[in-house]
Amino acid sequence: MCQCFKSNNNRTMKKNNLFISILFLLLLSLILPGCNSEPEPSGDLIYIDVTEGFDNKRSIKLSELVESVEFVQFENTKDTYFMNARSFSIGQKYIMISDDGKNRIILFDRSGKFIRHIGRRGKGPGEFNNPWQVVMDPSEEFIFIADGMIQKLIKYKTSGEFVDEISTRDLAHGRFMDDIRFVNDHEFVVQLRRPYKEVEGFASLLMYDTDLNLTKKVLTRPSDQVMPRIRSMINQGTDRFYFWEAYMDTMYTITPDGEAIPTHIVSCSNDGPSLEYAQSTPNPRNEGPASPENLIMSVNEYGSFMFMYGLRGDGRFNVVYDKKTGEIFEPQAITACDTSGTFTTQTIENDLYGVDPIYINRYDPGIGMLIGWVRTSWLGSNYDLDCIRNKKVKYPELRDQLLRIAEDEEASENMLLVLMKMK
Repeated sequence: MCQCFKSNNNRTMKKNNLFISILFLLLLSLILPGCNSEPEPSGDLIYIDVTEGFDNKRSIKLSELVESVEFVQFENTKDTYFMNARSFSIGQKYIMISDDGKNRIILFDRSGKFIRHIGRRGKGPGEFNNPWQVVMDPSEEFIFIADGMIQKLIKYKTSGEFVDEISTRDLAHGRFMDDIRFVNDHEFVVQLRRPYKEVEGFASLLMYDTDLNLTKKVLTRPSDQVMPRIRSMINQGTDRFYFWEAYMDTMYTITPDGEAIPTHIVSCSNDGPSLEYAQSTPNPRNEGPASPENLIMSVNEYGSFMFMYGLRGDGRFNVVYDKKTGEIFEPQAITACDTSGTFTTQTIENDLYGVDPIYINRYDPGIGMLIGWVRTSWLGSNYDLDCIRNKKVKYPELRDQLLRIAEDEEASENMLLVLMKMK
């Protein structure tokens, strides 16, 4: 009896110890952060290891994504020339360009004819210093400017009339405002860069209505997560807005009402970046962790494909993930007709109108098209135009139109907008 009781007691104690151990491990997993100090995303996440694509190469053609192409040629005068379209919006009536070369906002009609400049540079009411982040609302009635230099949001009418402005100093003090996008017909989000010091109440995205009222903070972060090296991006796919943040790896769907739903983990498992690297000081005089071998710079989603661009050793990479099949690969390098070696890269092969490489900026939901740019003045000095002219393409009339612009010194000065209707 005594031995039997002792045996049962031992079994009971073992069960209790096992229960306590499991409970302790469960509590520990809830309390301790993971390697990225982020809450563990819930749901069925898709994990994408970019390095798996390095050993798998195949071509990807523009015709796999696009069914038709349209060029928009802008007026070429001193009032209309822009060096770079850092921010832009394309509607049914207007095209709005924010030129970061001359710090001005230019409004064109849909055919590329100049209408007016919006606002002016300065520090007074309605004036801006650095209009890199500018967006036109879906109704094409208003333009919103996020100026991180003088820390304010400014509202204009497309007719040129200044409407209102608010200070963002309390919410974005000491940080860059890296992007601005409408997520529904009446609200937009401003993307903030991670702070250099601890800031209470930091959120990656601030949501505003068209009256400049703050309606929501999206993806709030602990104040002790200081990562000056981190870069993030918000963009529009064909069926969702998405937000991705380097080093934290998680990609989120941003819903029209401002919810952030994790969907993918996009990272480099082989010699990729670490949280220690992200949290190190950006000051080059101070020693920090060595740079990672592989570094993802951007993630873009076009149709069923996700394009990951980054740095690999001393070079660069483009990796493509097919959401339908799960295949991941590097596109083959495009070298045809490039006489300079400047533009040789892994990219989409242009079998529609012939000029490689294809640089897709983003998808625009308002017009349902992929947006690209060509600086036609570069074609004559960097490409064999006869080589392009002899390429077999689906739309030779578009190729020939592009070459005529490139050979016209006056017409080729401004950038050419390329609108591509997706399949």
